Amino acid sequence: MDNYMEQLIKLFRQANKIDCDFFNFDDYREEFYCWLSRYTKNGELYFKWLKEEGILGELSPAIAETGKGIFDTVTMNQNTTLISPYFKNIETKNYKNRIVDCDFTVFGSIPLYIGREPFDVVRNIDVYMTQNPYDIDSLVNWPGLYNYGENNFIIGVYGNNYDKDRKDKLRYLKITRERLVNVFDIKEETVDDMYFYALSTNYTKTKNKIKK
Repeated sequence: MDNYMEQLIKLFRQANKIDCDFFNFDDYREEFYCWLSRYTKNGELYFKWLKEEGILGELSPAIAETGKGIFDTVTMNQNTTLISPYFKNIETKNYKNRIVDCDFTVFGSIPLYIGREPFDVVRNIDVYMTQNPYDIDSLVNWPGLYNYGENNFIIGVYGNNYDKDRKDKLRYLKITRERLVNVFDIKEETVDDMYFYALSTNYTKTKNKIKK
């Protein structure tokens, strides 16, 4: 089982609170693939919501979606940049995206591309975005992109109302918001049995209201 599939299974287990020490994938195979189909469709609707709400503006290579793969990227085949190690075995030459094959993290306020040095990409990214991170600790320094750096970001979470990790994901967004030097709203929407949340430093920036 490749690393990308392991990350998706991790999200599946979190959404369903499957905490057994000895997880046997075969016991959940059918349930997982039903969840993955629903999860991918929810991602498409989340992207549509970002656009309709104006959270995500005009698409361009200056917008970089990070750390996602073919089943949970929301900007696939759009005029954006994808920064991820999870497209290695996917034929992408016919897609509109600029794809950077590497890991991504933030050190202080500095975007780091682990595995290569695409300096042309680094210089030309204005907005970094991701959603439903596999590891929330990987985003601990993202506030620095805005607070001390020259970038904006969009961090989103989405899923179904009955997901058992919804409160945990929203709590993390609120913690991230508290670490920003300016005040931002967390945009939210519930549609049928789905929920969408997004924290964006590029949308509701309050320039005159500085937090103490």
